[in-house]
Formats: sequence, structure tokens, C-alpha cells
Amino acid sequence: MTDVEQIRLDPDPYEPFRLSQGFRVGDLVIVSGQAAIDDHGTFYLVLTGGSTPQLVCPLLVVPPRVLQLDWTRVEFFFGDERGVGPEHADSNYRMANQALLSKVPVPPAQIARIRGEATDPEAVAVLDRITAEVTNFVAGVIAEDPGAHRGEDDEERREHGVQVIAQLLVGAVQSLANWWADHDELPRQRIVEMTMDFAWLGLQRLTQGERWQTRAS
Repeated sequence: MTDVEQIRLDPDPYEPFRLSQGFRVGDLVIVSGQAAIDDHGTFYLVLTGGSTPQLVCPLLVVPPRVLQLDWTRVEFFFGDERGVGPEHADSNYRMANQALLSKVPVPPAQIARIRGEATDPEAVAVLDRITAEVTNFVAGVIAEDPGAHRGEDDEERREHGVQVIAQLLVGAVQSLANWWADHDELPRQRIVEMTMDFAWLGLQRLTQGERWQTRAS
């Protein structure tokens, strides 16, 4: 009988670091989330795409961490989604649902997924154009106010700021579009006006140097 050579595969040297960072992010979600609930009753959590939620979501449902947040007061949003249905293997919603949403007592009405199954080429093209235009506009906002008071005085952090704000705006509009699909009694013009009020007034205050402040304890 021929001897079988045992081959030892070294573990990923970066895995301990990633896991450590995952726990840190998980702790931040729990602490900041409960602080938001204590402050104003609701925690709004935007889940990203990519590998970060794949690492962090499973850590949030492990005791005692899962018991330290009132999940019934959390509202979930998605900042990114693939052009697939919610059951597809590539769906960010499917991953988040399997790893987190289905394991905590969050009401379904408080989960605003992006309908990635929409395949209208015209709608996709419009969304891409809106994303590009919003990103360019936000870049101008950040350039006017580099946020030095927050230490964001380097190009990389400013670029991250551009991407975050652009994704928040586009994601909010996508979420509104999903909601409007079930509430089409509201006229399109009213939806557009309210969206522009929301986006433009917020950006205008941002350019004037206003920033969100936590309520003084």
C-alpha cells in the first residue's frame, strides 16, 4: 500500500487580523446602535456589499452581543446590491438575511432591500447616470469643504467621503423607488419634489459646514 503524503496548508496569515477587525466593527455596531435607540428610539443601519458584512454579520448574532441590542428598533437599508433576485447566490440581501436578518427579531417592514431583480435596461442606465452625476456633485461639495475639523485633510479620506455620501443618496432614492412601487397613488411629481428637497437641503447644509451632533448627555 502506497504511503499517502500529508500536505499541511498554512492558514491565511491575515485571517486573525480580519477576525479581530470584524469583532471591533461588531462591537461598534452594537454600542452605537443601542446609543442611537436610547437617544431617539431607532437605529438606522446601512449594510454594504462586499466582504465586510460577510465577516461582521455572523459575529452580531453570537451571544452575548446579540442580546445587547434591541433589534425590534433597528431599520436596515442596503447601500449596494447585485442585479439579481433575493434568492440568488450573488444577492447581498440573501447573504445578509442568512447571516443576520433571519436570526434577529427585526420586523420585515423594517428591512428595505434593493430590488436587484429589476432588469429594465433603461432603468439600469438611468441609475448609472444618476450615480455618476451624484458622485461628481458630491465631489464638488467635499472639495469646497474638506472637513478639516474632522481631520479629513488627505485625498484618500476625501474620496471615501465622496463615495459614502453618493451611495447614501443613491441608495435612499432606490429604497424610495421600491416603496413607491407599492404606493403609486402618490404622483410622480410629488415624489421628485420631496426627493430633491431631502437631497438638496441636506447637501446645502453640508456645504455650509453643518454636521450631525450627538445629543448632549
